[in-house]
Amino acid sequence: MAMLMVVLQLISYLFLAYLLYFSQELGRYVIGRWIGIPENKIKIELFIFPQRVSLYNGTGWVKSREEGFLSAYYRYDPAWNFGFIFSVAGLTGESIVLILLYLILPLGGFQEQLRVAIFLSIILAVLLLFYDIIYLWRNDIIIGDFITSYVIKARYSVLLVFCHFLIRAIMLAFL
Repeated sequence: MAMLMVVLQLISYLFLAYLLYFSQELGRYVIGRWIGIPENKIKIELFIFPQRVSLYNGTGWVKSREEGFLSAYYRYDPAWNFGFIFSVAGLTGESIVLILLYLILPLGGFQEQLRVAIFLSIILAVLLLFYDIIYLWRNDIIIGDFITSYVIKARYSVLLVFCHFLIRAIMLAFL
């Protein structure tokens, strides 16, 4: 019985990690549709790991962490009116899902799963941030939510990153 509980707990943690990462892609997809990217020009690839939003660039599909993603986005918003919003949509989507989990999970007595979800969110953000910085440094190519948003609007991006981690710290403090 104890082994079954450990397996179920591991499955719940994997599900939470999947949910947090998926919420980033869902946020990017929803904002992409909201700003006018046609439905047949944006998609979430659910059955690959990790999941990705892809944009059609005129000749093929470009994944969100590939070099041509920004130029594919430019086809749908040439004035960059919504570039910053689109670049932070993944982080915002994850934050919304995490806040919903913060409000719902304690009602069912799942404080431990919530604590793990918050830590997973922090770890995911730190890993993505460092990956984006290292990738830019080594390849001189802009990819990822953090670097893209910084290039578009540096001050707002720094504020967003600060708030991203502050929200998680507050959640942990009041859990």
